[in-house]
Amino acid sequence: MSYTPRDYGTMIGDDVRAEAYAQAMRQAIRPGDVVLDLGAGTGIFSLLACKLGARHVHACDANPAIQVARELARSNGLAGRITCHEGRSDKLTLPERVDVVVSDLRGVLPLHDRHISTLVDARTRHLKPGGILLPRKDQLWVALAEAPEEYQRAVTPWGKNDFGFDLEPWSRLLSNSWISAQARSAQIVSAPVLWSELDYRTVESPDVRGRLTCVASRAAVVHGFFLWFDATIADGVTFSGGPDAPKLPYGCAFFPWLRPVTVKPEDMAEIDIGATLVGDEYTWTWRTRLGDARFAQSSFLGASLSSETLRKRAAGHVPELNEDGKVALRVLHELGQRRPLAQIAEALFAEFPGRFASPAECLGFVGKLSGKYGV
Repeated sequence: MSYTPRDYGTMIGDDVRAEAYAQAMRQAIRPGDVVLDLGAGTGIFSLLACKLGARHVHACDANPAIQVARELARSNGLAGRITCHEGRSDKLTLPERVDVVVSDLRGVLPLHDRHISTLVDARTRHLKPGGILLPRKDQLWVALAEAPEEYQRAVTPWGKNDFGFDLEPWSRLLSNSWISAQARSAQIVSAPVLWSELDYRTVESPDVRGRLTCVASRAAVVHGFFLWFDATIADGVTFSGGPDAPKLPYGCAFFPWLRPVTVKPEDMAEIDIGATLVGDEYTWTWRTRLGDARFAQSSFLGASLSSETLRKRAAGHVPELNEDGKVALRVLHELGQRRPLAQIAEALFAEFPGRFASPAECLGFVGKLSGKYGV
């Protein structure tokens, strides 16, 4: 996910989240500490760390917003104490281990992109023995949901149309993906059940799987379940994304079922939930048993993948580069020879006539690949 400066402003302006992190940093940072700010964005936590006495802060983010952090450090007289690193933290080399790592790399859920893998790498390579990680842990909770509005938003927009077409196949596709939501207590049909606890001081795998049982507390029509996290940033410093919690940048997740199910008090839903990191994205599965209802759902089934796409991804497939691949390969080869971008673009424009509308477009293409793969 690529955040805009406005997105960062929204997160900074969220009083619950911002104050929780500020309070935790006041507890953790001591004068003379070295701090690593992971996913620093515009660098607000880096500035605060300096204000709290940090000797030096390493601000790291692959997002170009890190340039704003560099400018803010300069305008606040902290350029000598904050070093900004643009790029992924797993490629980062620091001159010394740090005393504190502060981060917020979550999405709607902590199981987001390479969040956990990034923290494990930072803990292993950059944090001093006995150093402090902020946040400390996240707990993920599940509760049955009577949520007709969320269900309609998640599944049924394709079920009805003004043209009389049957769009049921799209509805089935959408029912294999979850959406962000804001849960309310009136929607909750069972006591929350802990699905997983992510202790960032000890977690090793980015994958999570667990089975749980939700017991209906009242009669209702259940449309699926909510999944949210409660965060512990430091001792006594917490916030929740659960029902009726103050609205946070995260929200919570609503996982729809294939169809609504009517329940009565004491009915039990057995739910097996798995989240597996594949590349930079999670594949989610949720299997449910509730009375006669049996649902097996997966975000993999919610992806619109053609047979041609699957063929190209098969382990035994022997690919042949198309023109775009040949162009990219040529650029990467020339970058490896350490030639100037203008020279590469000039040769590329001549070698692939008609591929680019102008030399300027060609130079922009080369520059983009240089920004992604060059140093």
